[in-house]
Amino acid sequence: MPVPAALAERKPAAGRAADAQASSASSTLRAASYAEAQTALRPRAPAPDVAGAPVGAGAPEAKVGPNAILADLQTTGASLSTARGQGYRRGGVATSVAMAEADSGRLDDLRPIFEKVAAEFDLPPAILMGIASRETRGGTQLNAEGYSRWDGQGFGIMQVDKNSHTPQGSARGIEHIRQAAGILAGFRDRMRARYPDASPAELLRLAVAAYNCGPGNVRSAATPDRRTTGKDYSSDVWARAQWYATQDQRDPAAPAPDGNMG
Repeated sequence: MPVPAALAERKPAAGRAADAQASSASSTLRAASYAEAQTALRPRAPAPDVAGAPVGAGAPEAKVGPNAILADLQTTGASLSTARGQGYRRGGVATSVAMAEADSGRLDDLRPIFEKVAAEFDLPPAILMGIASRETRGGTQLNAEGYSRWDGQGFGIMQVDKNSHTPQGSARGIEHIRQAAGILAGFRDRMRARYPDASPAELLRLAVAAYNCGPGNVRSAATPDRRTTGKDYSSDVWARAQWYATQDQRDPAAPAPDGNMG
C-alpha cells in the first residue's frame, strides 16, 4: 500500500535501537544466512547412482518448492532510506534479512495460512510473508482496529487500502491474507499484459512493486521501484522473502488450516 515517505517504515525509537544492536551483532551471520538461502532455493540436481552415474529417466525428478521462483532474481535489498527509517546504518540485502528475521516470530504462526492462500493464486508463500514484514513489521504497526497507525488507510498485516478495496476478515486472518494475495495476483496479470516478454520472476517482482505504488506507476520493467516507497519496495520485499523461503521447519504433510489464526 502506498505510504507517505515521511511515515514509511517508522517504528518507536526503542525498537529501532534494539534492531540496530541486533544488526551489528549478527551481520556476519545474516550474510551467511543469505548465502545459504540462495543455495537452498536452487533446485537440486538428480542424485547419482552407486556407481556415480546420473540416475536414469525412471527416477523421480527433483522436487521444486513453491518458493523456487525467488532464486531466479537477485535484488539489492533495502534502500538506505528504508534502512535508516528502521534504525539501521546501511541498506542492502543484509538489512532486509535482518528485518525479516526480526519479524519472523510474528509471522511464523501464520505460515500455514500463507502457504494455503499462496497455492490458491500460484504465488510463492514467502513473498506474502515478505510483504507482511515490509508493510507492518508483522503487525506491530497496526492500531487496535487493525488499521495502519500511521495513516489509518491500510488494513491488516498486508495493508489492504480501504480507499480502493473493502477490507475483508480480521487483521491477521485468512480472509485478509487471501484478499491481499488476490490483489497481488491481479497485478501480476496486468503486468503480464503490459510486459509480455518478462520472465515469471520479473512479472512477480513487477506485481510486488505495483502492490505498493499502483500498476499505473510501474512504468519500466528495468526499474520497477522508481516510484515505490523508499524506491526499493520490491527489492526489499524480494530479499526478505528469500530469507523466509529457507525457514520453514513445519512438517510438509501437515494440513494448512481453513480458519482464522489471528
